[in-house]
Amino acid sequence: MGEAKQGKGRRARLPGGAFFIFALCLVSAVSARAEGPAATLTGQKRWAALESPQEGAVIIAKRPRITVVFSGPDIVPGSLFVTLDSTDITQLVNMSGKGFEYKPPVLLPAGAHTLVICASDSAGNHLQQTLSFSTRHTAPFEEAYSKNNASVVYESTLVKPAAATSVPYSSVDGILTSESRLGNNGLELTLTTRLRYFDQDKPVSFPLKKGLDAQSWTFTTAYAGRRGRLLLSMGDVQVNETRYTVMGLARKGGVLNGEYGDFFLNVYSLQSAQYPSSHGIGISTDQDDHIIGVSGGVRLFNRQVELRTLYLTGGASDSTFGLSTAGGGMKGDVLGFVLGSNLLQNRLVTRFETDFSKFDSDTSSGLGGRNDRAYKFRAGGTLGMYNYDALYEYIGKDY
Repeated sequence: MGEAKQGKGRRARLPGGAFFIFALCLVSAVSARAEGPAATLTGQKRWAALESPQEGAVIIAKRPRITVVFSGPDIVPGSLFVTLDSTDITQLVNMSGKGFEYKPPVLLPAGAHTLVICASDSAGNHLQQTLSFSTRHTAPFEEAYSKNNASVVYESTLVKPAAATSVPYSSVDGILTSESRLGNNGLELTLTTRLRYFDQDKPVSFPLKKGLDAQSWTFTTAYAGRRGRLLLSMGDVQVNETRYTVMGLARKGGVLNGEYGDFFLNVYSLQSAQYPSSHGIGISTDQDDHIIGVSGGVRLFNRQVELRTLYLTGGASDSTFGLSTAGGGMKGDVLGFVLGSNLLQNRLVTRFETDFSKFDSDTSSGLGGRNDRAYKFRAGGTLGMYNYDALYEYIGKDY
């Protein structure tokens, strides 16, 4: 046995079989989330109904007040178990004489919502009811919100040694993070920013700046249709391709990802410098100070086989990548091919990659770049309780 809260500050001992109700509702909530609104149990009369919002209604609200009324059999106190979109909210509902009320403490995502209610009646029957409704954040947009968080730290030195000339007497450091989103009919616009205001009575070293500075920002446009999707990101972005081409490259620039059916395409242009001197978008076709790339491919046999081709080119000035060069900048390009498969339900997963590079570590020398290659073959999988993995790779000295 155990105890569960009911309402505010009230406790009731769970009757026999109440734990079975919890397990039943958990399974039902997950099933409803995956398959959509479900009907009541076979042969069971409707014993709970939505009073607000109405069953199946579409309402405009970010934190709607949900009211449920009971009818029919008497509910055993303490046996109630409620989930909203597969999340347990039992301890947050406010019980009343005719049912309960619930108001989400945080913003509720736009779209369809499923409320699953389980309980026991005085005759020992296990009751279950599934209710549904939908929300929009505004009339013109399904989703529209802005989340903002600000913090300010002020420091002041009362006494300091005369030798501590680099220590400021006072400083102020403020951070504002923001996420704003608009969405409707498969189209989403998202803007995330991080603004910093910093000031002190001593000079600062690069990349730290005095005054207001947009440390990072990313604007994203996403569209999802029946057969494909399109994602465009500008600002502070990250590119991940393969270990031998581009992996974890975070810079200012733009990335375009597209999928249609079994085909996919990625295009990107990023500034080579980690700390750009300008505050522009970072998108350019200039190969002397940008990294430009494209990759695409197809997924075959119910997406169990993937063919991918990659190409990227670009250059950088001295020490852009944290390296020291003798004279001019660096420049290079890479062409890669990837074949991956998973044909036996994880029993045999293979991946073969081969890449060809041309890299010039000093463009002022006039000697041109050096060609080299790298390749890798990996096979692994799961056989019952055993896992296996085999890897062979080669990386040329000038790659």
